[in-house]
Amino acid sequence: MNKPISYGRTVTMLMSENGGFRIAFSSSPDFKSPDTHNYLLEKRGDFIAWGANLYHQAFVERESTTLTIRWEPTQGLSH
Repeated sequence: MNKPISYGRTVTMLMSENGGFRIAFSSSPDFKSPDTHNYLLEKRGDFIAWGANLYHQAFVERESTTLTIRWEPTQGLSH
């Protein structure tokens, strides 16, 4: 599944005991550039984190449960 270009920060973690969830990243929307990289989450706790300006695709290789968190960093937070 094609996703829009990413913004902010994202973390995806495999939550199921076993699985197969692959994420492909590229700087090009056609995923044909030589800098396309694939990562496979296969066991509970495997995760991938990425920042802004990447295209990404997700593929379910085997039944999987994932948790994805996205956020935009803020500047100048006062405590």
